[in-house]
Amino acid sequence: MIIAIDSNSRSTAWHDRITNHRGRVIEDFLASNQLHIRNEGRTTNFQSSRGKSNIDLTIANSQMVANIWNWDLSEEESASDHKIIKFNITLDKVVGKAPDPP
Repeated sequence: MIIAIDSNSRSTAWHDRITNHRGRVIEDFLASNQLHIRNEGRTTNFQSSRGKSNIDLTIANSQMVANIWNWDLSEEESASDHKIIKFNITLDKVVGKAPDPP
């Protein structure tokens, strides 16, 4: 399972500057359900006139977490105050074995 969400929550666990109440709630939910954040890097994925943060999350269960690779934020225009998140998924039978790069 892979979930991509605009969580409207902030946490240092996914590279934000602060952790707020919503962030703590999601941290607890993820931990109690063996779910993992795949966000990488420290680039801000949301920015508006009110500020910037990392509220967009890519979440995976234990079976899929190692199959997500090349997670990145696109510099392409998104027509939104959220950046486009892109990543690759491998469906190899060996979990976590990424295919050779092209």
